[in-house]
Amino acid sequence: MTDSRRPPLDARPRPSGEGGSFVLALLVSMLALSIGGMLFTTIALSERNARQGRDFTTTLETADAGIQHALAQLNGGAGSPTPPAAPLEVGDATVTYTSTPTVSSTGGTAWEIQSTATSLLTGEQRRVAAVIEEESRFPFAMFTDESITFTGETDIDSYTSGVICTPLSSCAWAAPYSGGGIVANNDTINFNGNSTTADGVGLYNWAADPDPARCVHAGGGADSPCNNVTYITERLDLSSSTETEFLSDMETICAGDWVDYTSSNYLGIPAVLQPSATGPYHCFSSVTFDVDTILAPLTTDPLDIKPVIIVVQQGGAVNVRQHTEVNCLDPCTPGVSVPAAPHLQIYSLSSGNMLNLGVHSDLAAAVYAPLAGCDAGDSNAQADVYGALVCDRSGSNGGWNLHYDQALAGIGNGRFLVREWREEPV
Repeated sequence: MTDSRRPPLDARPRPSGEGGSFVLALLVSMLALSIGGMLFTTIALSERNARQGRDFTTTLETADAGIQHALAQLNGGAGSPTPPAAPLEVGDATVTYTSTPTVSSTGGTAWEIQSTATSLLTGEQRRVAAVIEEESRFPFAMFTDESITFTGETDIDSYTSGVICTPLSSCAWAAPYSGGGIVANNDTINFNGNSTTADGVGLYNWAADPDPARCVHAGGGADSPCNNVTYITERLDLSSSTETEFLSDMETICAGDWVDYTSSNYLGIPAVLQPSATGPYHCFSSVTFDVDTILAPLTTDPLDIKPVIIVVQQGGAVNVRQHTEVNCLDPCTPGVSVPAAPHLQIYSLSSGNMLNLGVHSDLAAAVYAPLAGCDAGDSNAQADVYGALVCDRSGSNGGWNLHYDQALAGIGNGRFLVREWREEPV
């Protein structure tokens, strides 16, 4: 018999809050699932965006790989950069590029490269462009590794040869010239003359030797060349075996063919110096210009002359006697003529004093002797150089005037650099 005082099991009173806890738990579970889903979606979206961001960045890096491919070819000795027949695959992208010959800002050899990369993951494309140009072998009126000392009044200015006009005297340069008369080195530059001018001074190796006293003008004054100095962090290395290897190659070609050259022994006065008929250049154990000397062959255009290239044997020297003019069609005088320095190029591995300039002599040439001294040979020598000098050291006994021929900037040294890098729209 059922006890009517006991309620049925399903009618028993439940502990307080039991139904609410169940509902709350259900809601919490649903909320957790929802948050988890949102978090998963957010993470997935974030990862996708991150992948796209990385892909966008790496595609640009791949585009730059095309520029580097062209640069490596040029610095490896190739005459011009040649794009590969098929796209290069770099990581998750491919790259193609085009190469167009152009002219550098200095008139030398250069190429315009346009490189396009395509992502293999997303199809994203990015394009970069750059100019690769050859460095100049003669960038300054004078460069030395060690000290330079100018004694007496010195003027360092510039002009540009290669202008075709008749008569020749109408091609002459005049003040203020073209602003490229710069002397530079890795050491010290001393201007001892009271009246000394220069378009600029460059001090390399500044990180290792940051001393303003590296440029000194004994005469002082507001017009001191040391008031216009550019400081370059790194050292300009022109004397290492790597940098002089091409000079060693020249000497190897000249082996057994060395001869002395004295200008008065050849073809009358003025002497006529022609390009070598037996090889790429003259191989001279020593050079003496003792009479005025011009270059040949002359044509209807007096500036259209095949360069005369001279290699001076180690231990040899170039001597320009007093009152002698070399490579001047007219007197080597500002306002009278435009000597074309690129037409006469002189190279040497000599380590002694390689260039001696006599009093009131004039030399229009590009001289590259990075291990040698370039000094005046006669006491109180007042000499003019039209072109450029690259030496180990220099100490003139009298006033030297240096006139940099900016046409020399187009003579390259075989080393290529990237200039004007930029991204372009695809």
